Amino acid sequence: MKRSSRRHDGHNLNVQLERAADALRLPDWDAKIANLSGGERRRVALCRLLLEKPDMLLLDEPTNHLDAESVAWLERFLHDFEGTVVAITHDRYFLDNVAGWILELDRGEGIPWEGNYSSWLEQKDQRLAQEASQEAARRKSIEKELEWVRQGAKGRQSKGKARLARFEELNNTEYQKRNETNELFIPPGARLGDKVVEVTNLRKSYGDRLLIDDLTFSVPKGAIVGIIGPNGAGKSTLFRMMSGQEQPDSGSITLG
Repeated sequence: MKRSSRRHDGHNLNVQLERAADALRLPDWDAKIANLSGGERRRVALCRLLLEKPDMLLLDEPTNHLDAESVAWLERFLHDFEGTVVAITHDRYFLDNVAGWILELDRGEGIPWEGNYSSWLEQKDQRLAQEASQEAARRKSIEKELEWVRQGAKGRQSKGKARLARFEELNNTEYQKRNETNELFIPPGARLGDKVVEVTNLRKSYGDRLLIDDLTFSVPKGAIVGIIGPNGAGKSTLFRMMSGQEQPDSGSITLG
């Protein structure tokens, strides 16, 4: 009986593996990991993780390198998944279809919301409007108290002390912290020319598999470039070479 159960479980696992491999567009079974592109490696890792069925899935941009059909399959898989899923994603459609809770990180606070992305967006708009109204009222109170202070009213009186305390409260840094957005200043880099990136006769392969051959292009200053191509075409590999994480077989990449 146990042997029959193990055979049944093994058969189910093979069926699930075949379905997942087809849905995620995995390479051939005999392909070597070292010869796969960045997108293919990510899909293989995702497939393995999903089939392990852990108690919790932590997914960082899970829809990257997936086509529309693969994303639809992943949405169905996660909908039926019995464990917990925590995902970081910029894919609003995926978030809308999958998420039952949204955790917003805003100005140092975590704000939970039960619902999908669309419902979160609606309450976010309402909350911002309420915050703006409260901030306007706060500023009006500050102006009123400041005018009273400028008139030279005596702070020794109990009423005067109370008004001064209120003025200090309104200007308290902790009070204002929730209404301020932290800014990160990034100084401009030293390199800046007419050409940001120049690629000349670039070639890259993994084993016998040729990904990029004699690629030449230049990216001018201020350009917005989208790199498109099917899964496994070498998009992530090109990015890694441009960032210096990986070296081309031949050719050159010059950063302006």
